[in-house]
Amino acid sequence: MPISSDSAPGERERHPAVLRLTGVAAGYGGAAIVSGVSISVAPGEVVSVIGPNGAGKSTLLKAVTGRLPVMAYRCNDFAYATDLSEISEATLNLMQNLDVLVLDCLRFTPHPTHLWVEKALEYVEKIKPRRAFFTHIAHDVKYARDSVRLPEGVEWAYDGLTVMGG
Repeated sequence: MPISSDSAPGERERHPAVLRLTGVAAGYGGAAIVSGVSISVAPGEVVSVIGPNGAGKSTLLKAVTGRLPVMAYRCNDFAYATDLSEISEATLNLMQNLDVLVLDCLRFTPHPTHLWVEKALEYVEKIKPRRAFFTHIAHDVKYARDSVRLPEGVEWAYDGLTVMGG
């Protein structure tokens, strides 16, 4: 999906972005429609999103404007990815060098629209964040009982958890 801009060469470097998206992934029912989309818009800049029917233009704009839940986002060295069943290679590449990854992990057994422990741990191994927190956890996962089943650097998230960068 090409994204074009009316900025002159070098113009972006002189002005801070009023909108910067990196590695946006969004879709419906656990299926990614757009993945790994990055946009930076400078003040006064006009940006066009161009592509054929079904390329994901509307899905991207709905995600950016809050009309569609975003499946994953990254802010500096923090990434959040939930309500998903897979992460594309393009998005995995954009999720490198993280301090913290908050990742969907519903339960221990496979699920058609969410990650489960084995699959989530595969993504943690590929992304290699310094710390990972599994969220969107089903009721059959018990924090105290099941924490010992996770490797070092991976924890269950919980209501009220505060994560400090480091």
